[in-house]
Order: sequence, then structure tokens, then C-alpha cells
Amino acid sequence: MADAGEVIDLFSRMTLHQQAALLRLCSRNLMIDFEGDFHMGYDFDWNVSGAMIIASPAEPDLPMLGEGSDTA
Repeated sequence: MADAGEVIDLFSRMTLHQQAALLRLCSRNLMIDFEGDFHMGYDFDWNVSGAMIIASPAEPDLPMLGEGSDTA
């Protein structure tokens, strides 16, 4: 098990793309409170733009074949 200093050292040597990938993995344990409205971390896409990691709402999954369609 790595101690906090080792984790910080490892994170500081990662590229932004590697950090974003790690955020994607951690996002299932992340809840974001935005003005009393709670969002789970996995509800966001984590992408790199320039020198920043940007979390934006994930696109809803497309309905599966047969779901929500009128077959009449």
C-alpha cells in the first residue's frame, strides 16, 4: 500500500490524459453537490482540453433497439 506522499508523487508525474483516466476510474466514488443538486461522478465525461481536465455531463445512452419506439 502506497502512502500519501507516494501517491502525490505518482500523480504529479502523470500526464493530463493519465490523470483524466484516473478520474474516470475514481468517479464512481465521487458525488458532486451543485447548488443542492447531487450528481454522481460517472455521470460526467472527463476530458483534457489544453492544460485542464474538464468534466462535462455525459451524453445519455442511446435507447436499445425496441426501447421507446412505436412498433404499431
